[in-house]
Amino acid sequence: MPAAPSSPTARPRSGLARFDSLRVKLFLAIAGANVVLVMAAYLIYGWSFDRGLVEYLNKADETRLQPLVVRLANGYREHGHWDWIVGDRERWFELSREVLGSGRVPRRAGEQGQPPGAPPPVPNLSLIHI
Repeated sequence: MPAAPSSPTARPRSGLARFDSLRVKLFLAIAGANVVLVMAAYLIYGWSFDRGLVEYLNKADETRLQPLVVRLANGYREHGHWDWIVGDRERWFELSREVLGSGRVPRRAGEQGQPPGAPPPVPNLSLIHI
Protein backbone atom coordinates (compact mmCIF):
# COMPACT_ATOMS: atom_id res chain seq x y z
CA MET A 1 0.00 0.00 0.00
CA PRO A 2 1.42 3.32 -1.01
CA ALA A 3 2.05 5.99 1.60
CA ALA A 4 -0.54 8.70 1.82
CA PRO A 5 0.67 12.12 0.78
CA SER A 6 1.30 14.27 3.80
CA SER A 7 -1.04 17.16 4.24
CA PRO A 8 0.30 20.65 4.96
CA THR A 9 -1.31 20.64 8.39
CA ALA A 10 0.32 17.39 9.38
CA ARG A 11 3.91 18.36 8.58
CA PRO A 12 6.37 18.29 11.47
CA ARG A 13 7.28 21.72 12.83
CA SER A 14 10.93 22.61 12.73
CA GLY A 15 12.52 25.25 14.98
CA LEU A 16 11.97 28.09 12.52
CA ALA A 17 8.49 27.02 11.53
CA ARG A 18 7.13 28.45 14.79
CA PHE A 19 7.87 31.95 13.50
CA ASP A 20 5.71 31.46 10.40
CA SER A 21 2.46 32.58 11.96
CA LEU A 22 1.34 36.15 11.37
CA ARG A 23 0.69 36.68 15.08
CA VAL A 24 4.29 35.89 16.03
CA LYS A 25 5.72 38.00 13.22
CA LEU A 26 3.58 40.96 14.23
CA PHE A 27 4.61 40.60 17.88
CA LEU A 28 8.31 40.46 16.97
CA ALA A 29 8.00 43.51 14.71
CA ILE A 30 6.30 45.58 17.41
CA ALA A 31 8.69 44.40 20.14
CA GLY A 32 11.70 45.17 17.93
CA ALA A 33 10.38 48.65 17.13
CA ASN A 34 9.83 49.32 20.84
CA VAL A 35 13.38 48.25 21.67
CA VAL A 36 14.78 50.51 18.96
CA LEU A 37 12.67 53.47 20.15
CA VAL A 38 13.65 52.99 23.79
CA MET A 39 17.34 52.79 22.91
CA ALA A 40 17.11 55.89 20.70
CA ALA A 41 15.30 57.84 23.44
CA TYR A 42 17.87 56.72 26.03
CA LEU A 43 20.78 57.84 23.85
CA ILE A 44 19.18 61.17 22.94
CA TYR A 45 18.17 62.01 26.53
CA GLY A 46 21.57 60.97 27.85
CA TRP A 47 23.39 63.11 25.30
CA SER A 48 21.10 66.06 25.97
CA PHE A 49 21.51 65.79 29.74
CA ASP A 50 25.30 65.55 29.48
CA ARG A 51 25.45 68.53 27.17
CA GLY A 52 23.16 70.62 29.36
CA LEU A 53 25.06 69.68 32.51
CA VAL A 54 28.41 70.63 30.98
CA GLU A 55 27.03 73.97 29.81
CA TYR A 56 25.57 74.65 33.25
CA LEU A 57 28.83 73.82 35.02
CA ASN A 58 30.86 75.94 32.60
CA LYS A 59 28.59 78.95 33.15
CA ALA A 60 28.68 78.46 36.91
CA ASP A 61 32.48 78.31 36.87
CA GLU A 62 32.69 81.37 34.65
CA THR A 63 30.41 83.32 36.96
CA ARG A 64 32.36 82.19 40.00
CA LEU A 65 35.73 83.10 38.45
CA GLN A 66 34.68 86.52 37.12
CA PRO A 67 35.59 88.42 40.35
CA LEU A 68 39.04 86.76 40.33
CA VAL A 69 39.58 87.84 36.72
CA VAL A 70 38.68 91.43 37.67
CA ARG A 71 41.08 91.39 40.63
CA LEU A 72 43.90 89.95 38.52
CA ALA A 73 43.30 92.55 35.79
CA ASN A 74 43.37 95.35 38.36
CA GLY A 75 46.61 93.98 39.80
CA TYR A 76 48.19 93.80 36.36
CA ARG A 77 47.04 97.33 35.56
CA GLU A 78 48.49 98.57 38.86
CA HIS A 79 51.87 96.78 38.63
CA GLY A 80 52.30 96.48 34.85
CA HIS A 81 53.45 92.84 35.09
CA TRP A 82 52.49 89.50 36.62
CA ASP A 83 55.46 89.23 39.00
CA TRP A 84 53.35 90.63 41.84
CA ILE A 85 51.32 87.41 41.87
CA VAL A 86 53.60 84.85 40.19
CA GLY A 87 56.44 85.27 42.65
CA ASP A 88 54.27 85.42 45.77
CA ARG A 89 52.50 82.16 46.47
CA GLU A 90 50.93 83.38 49.71
CA ARG A 91 49.42 86.37 47.92
CA TRP A 92 47.94 84.04 45.27
CA PHE A 93 46.39 81.77 47.90
CA GLU A 94 45.08 84.75 49.86
CA LEU A 95 43.56 86.28 46.73
CA SER A 96 41.99 82.92 45.79
CA ARG A 97 40.56 82.43 49.27
CA GLU A 98 39.33 86.01 49.44
CA VAL A 99 37.56 85.96 46.06
CA LEU A 100 36.54 82.31 45.70
CA GLY A 101 36.29 81.28 49.32
CA SER A 102 38.00 78.27 50.81
CA GLY A 103 34.90 76.11 51.04
CA ARG A 104 35.46 75.73 54.78
CA VAL A 105 34.62 78.02 57.62
CA PRO A 106 37.84 78.90 59.46
CA ARG A 107 37.84 77.87 63.12
CA ARG A 108 38.50 80.65 65.57
CA ALA A 109 40.90 80.10 68.44
CA GLY A 110 39.23 78.60 71.48
CA GLU A 111 35.99 77.84 69.67
CA GLN A 112 34.08 75.00 71.34
CA GLY A 113 36.84 74.66 73.92
CA GLN A 114 39.40 73.55 71.34
CA PRO A 115 42.86 75.13 71.30
CA PRO A 116 43.95 76.66 67.97
CA GLY A 117 45.42 74.07 65.61
CA ALA A 118 43.82 71.14 67.47
CA PRO A 119 42.25 68.44 65.32
CA PRO A 120 38.48 68.61 65.00
CA PRO A 121 36.52 66.61 67.54
CA VAL A 122 35.44 63.10 66.57
CA PRO A 123 31.67 62.95 66.04
CA ASN A 124 29.70 60.72 68.36
CA LEU A 125 28.39 58.09 65.94
CA SER A 126 26.49 56.25 68.64
CA LEU A 127 23.78 58.93 68.43
CA ILE A 128 23.03 58.11 64.80
CA HIS A 129 20.14 55.71 64.38
CA ILE A 130 19.61 54.02 61.07
